[in-house]
Parts: sequence; structure tokens; C-alpha cells
Amino acid sequence: MILEKLFGEEFRPGEMAVPKNERYKELVDEVSNLQVKLRQELSEEQYAEVEKLHDGVSELGSIDAEEYFKYGFSSGVVLMIEIYQLLGEQKENRA
Repeated sequence: MILEKLFGEEFRPGEMAVPKNERYKELVDEVSNLQVKLRQELSEEQYAEVEKLHDGVSELGSIDAEEYFKYGFSSGVVLMIEIYQLLGEQKENRA
């Protein structure tokens, strides 16, 4: 049951979702190849700055994803509440 998984902190949709988008796979390869190239061409200090940039961009993406998830989930809950309210009103009107 999902409630048990939520309570037990076993439900982590962000960790379970694996993008199936072909472009995602291409980008992973491109980024990986670019990282290898930059590691070879840049000094340690320069590459450390590139890693810092990469980490920052990754963190921004994670924050964005979390906010979009919270907004979408909350919107879905509000939608379900409204649907149940409408169904209840329709049921009352029939009686």
C-alpha cells in the first residue's frame, strides 16, 4: 500500500523514475564525452570550476523538479477534492 511506503520512506518517485526519452540518453552520452574531453584538456583548477558549474546546474534542476512535482501533486489533490465534491452534489440532487 502506498501509504505504508510513504510512512516508511520507501516511496521515492524521483529515484524510481528512469527517463525513457531517446534524447535523454543522447544527452547523457554527450555530457559524459564532454566531461572526459574537458578533464583531458583543462588544468585541475579549471576542471574543478567546470565540476562546480555542473554541480550547481544539477542542483538547480533538482530544485526545479521538486517544485514542479509539489505543484503538480497539489493540483491533482485539489482536482480530486473538487471532483468528489461535485459527485456528492450530484448525488444529493438526485435524492
